[in-house]
Amino acid sequence: MALSIEITRPDDLLRLHINARNLRLDREGDEKEAPALVVDDHAQPAFLIVHFPPQAITEGAYYEATIVGVDADVPSDAKPQPPPTTIESPAAPGQVPVRMAEGSRLVFKVPPEARIPLTISGLRTRGC
Repeated sequence: MALSIEITRPDDLLRLHINARNLRLDREGDEKEAPALVVDDHAQPAFLIVHFPPQAITEGAYYEATIVGVDADVPSDAKPQPPPTTIESPAAPGQVPVRMAEGSRLVFKVPPEARIPLTISGLRTRGC
């Protein structure tokens, strides 16, 4: 059985998606205790998989001018070369090429005897 959990951290609105493989929700215990994730089949491995959103964006760059300076390594009798043309016109607003990274994930193997409270604190300290 696989459980899916969505968490949004209020401090910075980081949104995480957590998959629980071979874990089930256990609601047994006293009423004050939070439900917990426990291993469903002890003969099989259990995992908590934390999916992170993309964390990098890059966009096209445009050179506006070439800086021409004196190069100390050029011999004094060298023929002057014209500067390379690197002036570019930027694309129209909204047309600049961009790329976004893929999301990433962390996978944690859960021991068979584990009992992870289904709270943000419980997932942070005992699971993830």
